[in-house]
Amino acid sequence: MKSVKKLQIGIALTLLIILGIAQTSPANEPTNFLDKLTPFSATKLLKTFTNISDNHVYDGSKTYAVSHFTGLGIAVTMDVIVNMGNQVGVRIEGDEAAIEDLIVEVKGNNLVIRTRETWKLWQKKHAHKKLKAVISAKQLSSISMASSGNIKVNNTIQTKQLAINISGSGKVEANAQVDALNCAISGSGTLHLSGTAEKANVAISGSGRVKEGLKVQQLSAVISGSGNVNANVSSKLDAVISGSGSINYSGNPQIQRKISGSGRINKI
Repeated sequence: MKSVKKLQIGIALTLLIILGIAQTSPANEPTNFLDKLTPFSATKLLKTFTNISDNHVYDGSKTYAVSHFTGLGIAVTMDVIVNMGNQVGVRIEGDEAAIEDLIVEVKGNNLVIRTRETWKLWQKKHAHKKLKAVISAKQLSSISMASSGNIKVNNTIQTKQLAINISGSGKVEANAQVDALNCAISGSGTLHLSGTAEKANVAISGSGRVKEGLKVQQLSAVISGSGNVNANVSSKLDAVISGSGSINYSGNPQIQRKISGSGRINKI
């Protein structure tokens, strides 16, 4: 990262030097684009080459050896890529100082990524610094996102029971084939889950959303607030809505409903 920054500064300074030469050249010399380069535009060029935000550049990385895990808990704002396969491991990319202030550990069966200090102190030191975690997992039965980050799972999660919890404005995207799914969203989080489940229990408190893509036989959905659930339901739908939330379904299930407020159930 440092060498790239030096190169950017060198290019910008070279342009400024050429500008100075062009400004002092005799009037009868042929004109080119440099003659149109003003000090103001040159300054903008300098800023373009030197003010590259660290938010978009991963300048450090650290690899962690971890033991087998079946659960994932993220308590840091970061982008997380999970690769399902035959290995386990963690690599985090981003600002070096921010990475050093993280704790990556397996507690019980859960891989946890959290801040070393309190969240408030960590945010004060590392706010707006972009982090990315690449995680290799053999099996997942639970995913928890307690931040505004994103988790994307590559390949299909195959397990009997899968629990997904989103607290905050985070997003979880995955494909799953499960017997039972339990999902809880507190806040404005989003779950984009494709695949199949025999039974699914979804609870939303706030403005959270379950996007369309999941096919279930039986769905129990409880919404408190303005959240919404989208799913294909083939057998049975139990819906409880308190507030302005909505449940949008396809399929022809038997429906039991209890609505308090302006909530609605829509066939799509």
